Amino acid sequence: MAKAPRVTPGELARIRRHILEQGGLLGRKPCPRPGCHSAVVDVDGTCVCLTCGWKRAASEWERATHAFSPAEAAGGRRSEFRALVALIDPKRAAKLLREADADAPLLAPAAEAAAPTMDTRDSVLHRIPDLGDAAPQVLIYTDGGCEPNPGPGGWAAVLWAPGVELELAGGAARTTNNRMEMTAALEGLRALAAPSRVTVVTDSQYLFNGMTDWITKWSRDGWARKGELIPNHELWEQLARAALAHATSWAWTRGHSGQPENERCDRLAAAMIAAARGGDESPAHRARKGRHGPLRRLDATPTAPIWLAP
Repeated sequence: MAKAPRVTPGELARIRRHILEQGGLLGRKPCPRPGCHSAVVDVDGTCVCLTCGWKRAASEWERATHAFSPAEAAGGRRSEFRALVALIDPKRAAKLLREADADAPLLAPAAEAAAPTMDTRDSVLHRIPDLGDAAPQVLIYTDGGCEPNPGPGGWAAVLWAPGVELELAGGAARTTNNRMEMTAALEGLRALAAPSRVTVVTDSQYLFNGMTDWITKWSRDGWARKGELIPNHELWEQLARAALAHATSWAWTRGHSGQPENERCDRLAAAMIAAARGGDESPAHRARKGRHGPLRRLDATPTAPIWLAP
């Protein structure tokens, strides 16, 4: 398929606002771009993907087949409108999950999502806050994976604060290794009740390098590279906002090297993969207990500066 044109970020933002306020008409097929597969809407005779901005004349695509309300659009917004595919046509969503490419997005909406990507001219450079010594300290150990990749996936996070420990885990029927690694860190950060001094420990170089280096350029360029949105761009933006709510740093550890919390996360993630493979599309685990002793002191790298729209 020849490379299709896309609407500008500003045009896409206006279309999204219109959809959220008035609803719209969903196309018969999801976005054809590899790694997207989001909802395509008919906008005045033009088919536009609400996530990546892909567009084509309606005469060259298939006409809209289902109207959806603003309430349904607002629900889809939690996953940058991908969830509209599931909200409007569950059978199509199930088929999409089975046939999606390696970077296919999760269709289940996240608990909270970042705002749609904005024109980069509106962006401001953000750095992690200086919270001072009075802010709580937290260690978050994370892991995630799939078997096979893509396929059933699981993630896990172990949060350790003075006197308390929290285990979190979840999974998905169809996802990728990288998405599960990112989700583990995201859900760990979202579980914090107050701004904290946080060290996230991961065995994923993709996640570590992304949050301590690559994310500055990605965010400056509108989460795009060579004119195309980067894989998992919506998760990167959500992670950016979650990390900047705290004084967040990142530490890398080698996987399967005997580090106790990393091994524990690995076992929890594996259990979520097994549950997802067994038919539970959204397995979940949460456990809290007391934990004594001082937090470990780790060498860590702060979250890199990030360009974000207001």
